[in-house]
Amino acid sequence: MIPCYRLDILHPNDVIEDIAIAYGLNQITPEWPSDLTIGGLSPLEDYSDKVRGLMVGFGFQEVLTFMMTNQEKVFSKMNKPETSLVEISNPKVITLRCLRPELLPSLLEFLSNNTHVQYPQNLFEVGDCTIWNQQPIDIRKLCCVSAHAHANFTGMKSILETLTLNLGFNFDLKATNNASFLEGRVGTILVHDNQVGTIGEVHPQVIENWKLEDPVTAMELDLTRLFTIRKKENAGEAP
Repeated sequence: MIPCYRLDILHPNDVIEDIAIAYGLNQITPEWPSDLTIGGLSPLEDYSDKVRGLMVGFGFQEVLTFMMTNQEKVFSKMNKPETSLVEISNPKVITLRCLRPELLPSLLEFLSNNTHVQYPQNLFEVGDCTIWNQQPIDIRKLCCVSAHAHANFTGMKSILETLTLNLGFNFDLKATNNASFLEGRVGTILVHDNQVGTIGEVHPQVIENWKLEDPVTAMELDLTRLFTIRKKENAGEAP
């Protein structure tokens, strides 16, 4: 039986460790495990690293932001209606109450905290997001933003074209409505008729909400879906 004062016993392994110490670690003959495994990057992580390398080559600077955020940043400041999120039942900090469903708000917040830095500012992040669809689903995404006086849709589309060319994809753009972007200058990115992302000029109201002054263009891609499409192509299946 585990004494009530042993708060460090959290797992059966902790019991085994106590027994080994009592028996004497020096009396145990070490043996190699029967199954030899070699650590390495997961295929998705390797794919993400390739994307990171391409974005750096395009002149973008990588940033890392927190996965946790709050509803104001995700919805109010992005001009979006509230939807279901993965929330914390008892948050300790009011600014960190849920998991982010997309990367764009995080990058806009980064820009708002660095308005004193020289422009143009070209930033990107490859990170995990979590959406709610009856259960939490983790998605690896890429988001890049370009902020300067002459930022426009054409400039960001050229980045998309070069990125997909190097990744071996052909894409199509479909006009869409997105409250976070300027109407008529936003599109859904399609690969084999699969929606894989959004590209466009950020709406002036969103720019004002984040206390930015220069125009901002953005692109966000679902790397998990792109990676899945590539795997199906390599296996000879329909994407």
